[in-house]
Amino acid sequence: QLNGGDKHWSVYKSDEGRTYGGVEFWHPFASATAPANAVFTPTIGIAGPYEVFEWHGAIAGAATGVTHTIRHAGGQTTKTVNQADNAGRWNSLGTYTFSAGSSDGVTITTTGASGTVIADAIMFAYRG
Repeated sequence: QLNGGDKHWSVYKSDEGRTYGGVEFWHPFASATAPANAVFTPTIGIAGPYEVFEWHGAIAGAATGVTHTIRHAGGQTTKTVNQADNAGRWNSLGTYTFSAGSSDGVTITTTGASGTVIADAIMFAYRG
């Protein structure tokens, strides 16, 4: 879910010969420079510990100081990501306990970031 209106988020595609397992893929992501949020809400099937990862691609003017708020069973934790570094890979935000259902998740915000914020992908990897 992208909050902040269409004037704040732009959706791009990357089809510059990228492949996954030998198959070319279309890679959508959103970016914003104005105040906006991207909310990732998974449906957790099994309560327990999950390592949370974020993925961002490379873009000119990528933001530093991008706030990721992880909502989990123990409350919420805020992590800051420099999106000018570690592009094109899964970056761990830590391991947290999540409840079953869809009450938890991750919010990426542009507030306080310097540059273009990328809201690409969040992964929850079960560690129980």
